[in-house]
Amino acid sequence: MKNLARRLIRLPIKVIRKILPIFSPTMYGYFEYLIKEVQDLGYTKKEIKSNFIPSNKKNMLMIAGGLEVGGVASLIHSICKNNKKYNCILVVDSKISEEAARFYQFDHIYNLGNGIKNSSKIEFVAKLISHYKIKNIIINNSLFGYKNLSTLRSKNVNIFDIIHVVIKNNPFLYFSKKYDNLLCKHIVISDTVKKNYCNKLRISPDRVVTINNAVDFEGKFKPKKERQKKYPFSIAFFGRLENDKNPLKFLDIALSLLEQEDSIHFFIVGGGSLEYKMRKMIKIEKKSKYFTFCGFDQNPERIIETSNMVLITSRHEGLPFAALESISLGIPVISARLGHLDKIIVNGVNGFIVASSIDSHVNKIREIISGDLQFERLKVRNSLPSKYRRSFMINEYENLLDSSP
Repeated sequence: MKNLARRLIRLPIKVIRKILPIFSPTMYGYFEYLIKEVQDLGYTKKEIKSNFIPSNKKNMLMIAGGLEVGGVASLIHSICKNNKKYNCILVVDSKISEEAARFYQFDHIYNLGNGIKNSSKIEFVAKLISHYKIKNIIINNSLFGYKNLSTLRSKNVNIFDIIHVVIKNNPFLYFSKKYDNLLCKHIVISDTVKKNYCNKLRISPDRVVTINNAVDFEGKFKPKKERQKKYPFSIAFFGRLENDKNPLKFLDIALSLLEQEDSIHFFIVGGGSLEYKMRKMIKIEKKSKYFTFCGFDQNPERIIETSNMVLITSRHEGLPFAALESISLGIPVISARLGHLDKIIVNGVNGFIVASSIDSHVNKIREIISGDLQFERLKVRNSLPSKYRRSFMINEYENLLDSSP
């Protein structure tokens, strides 16, 4: 069957889609994931054939509901790529964005797209569990994973889920509560998320374990030599240009600052549906020269280090990587009180927590620009506790999996 699949890959996709329906649902699912793996992630036939899993580690399975550039994908990538005890096999049951396919290189990934029947998906996952003798599964924002928990549990595996944020109308919270009895533990990405999760869902704290989001403190996000700054003062925004990250608030703050300050430049790192609207607003205000749209950037540390501060304007957060990355590079963060941010931002040391109004943000930034408030890069960096460093986080995940029966 593998040889036939390889031959099918050589055919135009339109031809393949006409041929596939004549096969059984199981075969259809097999060929579909294989084709999507080649199409979406750029794997060659040779790479698929030689994609062996090292035998000197245990195997774990991560089931993700989609993959797009952002905190969730960054966490998945960090766990899968840096785990010393476990080979992480990743199953994505929905869409993988083009940007995510470029940014996150996984060793063992299967993309089961929306076109595949649920029965074919679960049959394929069951075969993965059996073939690789998987004992631990982590569900990460996957409705497919939650809805098939009973079937997965029948395979004699330990199953965990990860909760990133507690907000209204989050479907993953509903299923996390509904299938609580089928999960070994719930993993949350900060103590603040744990508190909100237990209170809102009335789940015992004993059922929840905190493993904080963390960054590569000694590697990618270790400060390099002082980068030359192109602008006298610059402020950066990192995130999807979507409603939940509220980039329009960032733009309102920026335009308010430019009414009295003309030496500031703004970097907007990310992409999304609001980009066109933002560009249009900037053009109307005739302020285009003060803004740089960077798109999604695979190496955000370059922009962070050339900035004077990072501004977070999200409507809600758990524990954003943008803040951790900035502080680890010695760059202060300004934000309203969101999620766990008030536990890592120390006023006057590595940034400021301000009121949510635009005026509060503008006034605090003006104080910093005037020189009345200054930050020492080394002091900012050293303010980040060790539990927010990647090596600590990976050890926590490994210990949790090792402790499972």
